[in-house]
Amino acid sequence: MRYVFPTCVAVVHWEGGRVHLLRDQPWDADDPFVKARPDLFAEHPQDPQRTAPPVERATQAPGERRQTRRQTRKDGPAGE
Repeated sequence: MRYVFPTCVAVVHWEGGRVHLLRDQPWDADDPFVKARPDLFAEHPQDPQRTAPPVERATQAPGERRQTRRQTRKDGPAGE
C-alpha cells in the first residue's frame, strides 16, 4: 500500500460533504479523494517528525570538497 500526505491544512468540499486535511497526515494513495485532488498531496511528508535534531557532519566524506575559508586576524599574527 502506498501513502501520500496533504501539503496543507484545509477543509475541502467534495461530493456533498467536507473532507478535513491535516498536513502530513497519511492517506491511502488509492483513495478516491486523493485521485480527484492530487494537487493537495505529496509523495513525502513536508515536516517529518524527529526526536532529536539532525546530526551535522564535522568531517569531509571521501572526495568531498568544502567551500570554506579561514578568517584572517585583523590584529596580526600572535606574538606581534
